[in-house]
Amino acid sequence: MEPRPQLGDGSSAALRVGAVVAGGTLLAVLGPALGLSPWLVALAAGGGLTGLTVDAARRRLGEIVATMRHPRALNALMAALLYYPASKVNLSSAEKVLPEWLLQELTTLRSRASLQG
Repeated sequence: MEPRPQLGDGSSAALRVGAVVAGGTLLAVLGPALGLSPWLVALAAGGGLTGLTVDAARRRLGEIVATMRHPRALNALMAALLYYPASKVNLSSAEKVLPEWLLQELTTLRSRASLQG
C-alpha cells in the first residue's frame, strides 16, 4: 500500500484559522447571553482575522526575501525590514542580487541590532 500524500505545507496556519473562526462563532452565539454587545463581538472577531492576515503577510515576505527570485524581491526585502528586526532578516541569497552599498548598509544595521539586543 502506498503512503497517503501529504496535504498542506505542514504549518499550523489552518489550525489557527479554524480556531479564530470557531472562537468568533462561539462569541457570536454566546456573547449576547453573557452580556457582550454585538459590536464588541465583531471587534474581537475582526481583530483575530487581522492578526491572521498580518502573520500570513510576514510569512510570505520571509519566503520571498529568502530566495530573492521573485520579480519584486527587493521591494519585499524593504518591507521585511519594517516587520522584522534587521538581525532576523536572512540575506544569504540577497548577496548575489543586492548592490554593494546596500549590502554594507544592511550589514551595519544587522551588527547594530545584534549589539543592542
